Amino acid sequence: MGNKKLDIGATFQTEAPGPQIAPFELTIQYKTPEENGHWKYDGAPTGTEIEFTTLEHDGTEGRAIGSFKGTLCYAANYESNVDAGNCRPIEGSFDTRFFVE
Repeated sequence: MGNKKLDIGATFQTEAPGPQIAPFELTIQYKTPEENGHWKYDGAPTGTEIEFTTLEHDGTEGRAIGSFKGTLCYAANYESNVDAGNCRPIEGSFDTRFFVE
């Protein structure tokens, strides 16, 4: 039971990113309450892709719609490297509001 947590972060090198602009940096992490560690993309043997069909904001908040797929590998904690022998595919879609930092 409990909460599962999926974090997707995309960093752009422009103040006005749109769906056609690839992110400069992409992070995907997944955590379940049953596990001590978490799953992350950093250091995975295969790449992860993200595609936006909608990416809009007004400088304060916005909306993102799209999909992602790739591989996440297990890490014992947030500071440790991933275990490249313990990886799983991940695929999904999102439709969410976000806040601009």
